[in-house]
Amino acid sequence: MVDVYYIGGSSFSGKSTVAEILIEKYNLYYFKVDESFKEYIQKGKDIGLEFCSKFAEMSFEESQLRSPEIQFADKINLYKEIFCFILDDLSQMKCRGIITESTAYLPELMHCFDIPYDRFVSLTPTEEFRIANYKKRNYSFPFPGVCSDMEKVFSNWLQYDILLTQEIQKQCINFNYLSFENDGSMSIYKLAELIADHFHINW
Repeated sequence: MVDVYYIGGSSFSGKSTVAEILIEKYNLYYFKVDESFKEYIQKGKDIGLEFCSKFAEMSFEESQLRSPEIQFADKINLYKEIFCFILDDLSQMKCRGIITESTAYLPELMHCFDIPYDRFVSLTPTEEFRIANYKKRNYSFPFPGVCSDMEKVFSNWLQYDILLTQEIQKQCINFNYLSFENDGSMSIYKLAELIADHFHINW
């Protein structure tokens, strides 16, 4: 059976950087859920799933100018619809071990699908770290398009991501999963070491 290690959490928390450190050190395969996201949405639309269909049919502007609360609720429901597609892809991979990271890995879903405590960890950023990390990257990220009010798009996204972070932290407590809040005070290598220890990978 393939060993799969899941890293969940919200944007700009260090998920992908930690994953890259672990795959290089332990020669694991890196499954990037984001690269298959559009495929999963289309697959869900093809079988009539409500939120996959909704996301497939919305333009970038329609999607991003909705209120943060609506974006948050819809995204949670979207993650629930596509989760089986992700697990199905993982189950078909022939690798020694897999590191995978995504905001779609909600603690509630991990619990529902019996993902063990020591195979999942969540990373969330403080507000200050989220903004600092965002500014280090291309300012178009995480927005794949443009619209008439990009300032509003950014404001909505920021409030959405705060809502998502709060929900993830709450779910980790409810379902007894390990969660790290990243404020940037710990080196990313030390954080990766702690996560490797949690996964019982020899550092």
